[in-house]
Order: sequence, then C-alpha cells, then structure tokens
Amino acid sequence: MTKLIAIDPPGCGCTECIVGEYRPFDHATAGELYLLLTGELGDNVGYISAGEISDEIDRFTGMDWSLAIQQANEIRNANLSLR
Repeated sequence: MTKLIAIDPPGCGCTECIVGEYRPFDHATAGELYLLLTGELGDNVGYISAGEISDEIDRFTGMDWSLAIQQANEIRNANLSLR
C-alpha cells in the first residue's frame, strides 16, 4: 500500500494521485481532510494558509471546518498545558 502524503485539487488525475501518494480533494475521506487540516498531510490544494480555512472546503464538504480547527486548537493547547 502506498503512503498518502498530500491532498491535491479536486478532479486531479496526476501520476501521484493514480498511484495513491496524493488524493484528489473531492475523493478525500473525512479522516484525510482532518489530517490535511492538522498539517499531517501536504496541502497541494492551497485552501489552507496561515491557519485559515477557505470557503472551498465548506463548499465541497458541507461542513464548518473553521469550527473544527478552533476545536483542534483548543485540544492542542490543553494537551500542551498537561506536559
């Protein structure tokens, strides 16, 4: 199995998407989108910059990802305070 390393723009059909190293945004799972948001997957889409989510993600997923980012940051901060 090929390791997923980045999310590409919707509809992409590049070699990396075909072999599974990248995933087109419109085929990404919720878990893959979460990894994109946390920076664990590369952002070849360009929707994420400076910690802000573009309306494009909301348009494709129908979810309020800005709230998800806020919650993720709260969790990270809480975890850091426990160290």
